[in-house]
Amino acid sequence: MFEELYHKFPEEVTKNIENKDRLKPPVDLTYLESLVEGNELLENLLKEMLDYCLRYTETALRFQKALEELDNPAKAKERAELDLETKTVHDATNDSINIFSRELAKAGRDNSWVADISSHRAAYAKFVFSFVFYELAKAVNQHREEVD
Repeated sequence: MFEELYHKFPEEVTKNIENKDRLKPPVDLTYLESLVEGNELLENLLKEMLDYCLRYTETALRFQKALEELDNPAKAKERAELDLETKTVHDATNDSINIFSRELAKAGRDNSWVADISSHRAAYAKFVFSFVFYELAKAVNQHREEVD
């Protein structure tokens, strides 16, 4: 799941996963999977949240990569379109996190980790990036161990 992002942006991902411990999000995928086990709705909502987190991270990486090129005034329309796409995906990602959290609470499962990230937009983004890059670092490290 996370490896596809690595293949699309190897340099950017490598830079962002160098210090896995610095990235540690309030929850990791293993813990979230344990929370949804046996509940089909929660399993689907977790998958949806993960898809949005990956999509938002990919959009942000594309934006970061294109920033220099799009600084040209002649590219203002393209930059505005990418800005809008990033904002739209960010909003959808935040919504998916909130929906997942509410359903966890309804099912009597732990959603306390969301309190740390739901204070403002930047906190959501920080969570998404730390979560995605932390999981990527785990996957890359596991792959390296398997190869060695």
